[in-house]
Parts: sequence; structure tokens; C-alpha cells
Amino acid sequence: MYTHTNFTQNELYGALNIIEKCGNFSPFEQTVVVFDAQTKSVANCFSEAAQSLGGNVFLVETPLAKMHGEEPSSAAAHAIFNADLVLGLRSKSMAHTNARLAMTENGGRYLSLPDYTLELLNDPSLQVDFAAQFENVLAISDELTKGSKISVVTDAGTEIQMDAAGRFGNCCPGFVKNKGDLGSP
Repeated sequence: MYTHTNFTQNELYGALNIIEKCGNFSPFEQTVVVFDAQTKSVANCFSEAAQSLGGNVFLVETPLAKMHGEEPSSAAAHAIFNADLVLGLRSKSMAHTNARLAMTENGGRYLSLPDYTLELLNDPSLQVDFAAQFENVLAISDELTKGSKISVVTDAGTEIQMDAAGRFGNCCPGFVKNKGDLGSP
């Protein structure tokens, strides 16, 4: 039986939920966790969670990026290219990089998890079964695409109107199921 010593049960549960339900994890695939100095502890938590499922996980540290979309080092890009599942745990997102695009075009699945923390893994929002919510996400995305005006009104007094004519809803379901998928829970 696998036991842990470095992380709380809630932290590991949050990581396991993301790996299994959002990443469609298989212990027979190559999983790579990309992280930087600011996200090292959460990367170790994900690695430990994946190992508890019988998987072999490769940790790849990158220098701190200055902004979202900054390309990783060539060594990191090479490490993720043939991966089946990549957990992008850098403090700045790699989702819109050529390295991520090449990796998903090669058939890998990419979960974008920028700036994740151990504290965030305890949040109930990450305990959701994202795949089970997909039909709702798709329906809302379709309504946003069809709509021309968005109104937000709350009991606290918020009242805002937005023009949405000609805009498209972005259906980002928060999980990756198929080869080449990109998602961000």
C-alpha cells in the first residue's frame, strides 16, 4: 500500500482528482510535470499523487518565466514533446506556446495549471468532476455564441451590460480526454 508523508490528505485528494478526472491519467502512459521554483512543492504533490496510482512521472523544472506564453527551455520542450499527459504547473502559463502546440499536435494531452498552490488543491472548486459538467459547459458556451447581449445583475447591486454580438463562447471543459486536448480546470 502506498503511503505519503509530505502532503495533507486534502492536498493529495485535490491532485488525484485533477490527475484522474481532468487528466484522464493512465499509469501506462508517459506523464510529465513542468514546474518552476515557485511551483515546486505543488509539482511534488502531483508527482506523489500520480505515483500512488502506479504511474511513473517525470519532473521537469524550468526557469521562472517573465510572462504567460513565454516558451520553456529547449530541454523542457524536448521533454514534453513525446509525453502522453503534461501537467503545466509553471507559475506562468505555457498553454499558448509553440512547445505546447507541438506537444498536443503530436497527440499529447495538456492540462494548463498555472500558478497552482497547495492551498488551491484544498479548494472545493477543484473537487468537481469536470467531465460530468461538460454538457452544462457546452450549453452555456453555445448560448454565449448565439447571444448578442449579456446582462449580469446581482442582489449586491452589480448591474452590467455587455455587447456579445459576433463573439464566440469558449468551451474549455477543464479536462483532457482525447489525444491533442488542451484543458484547464
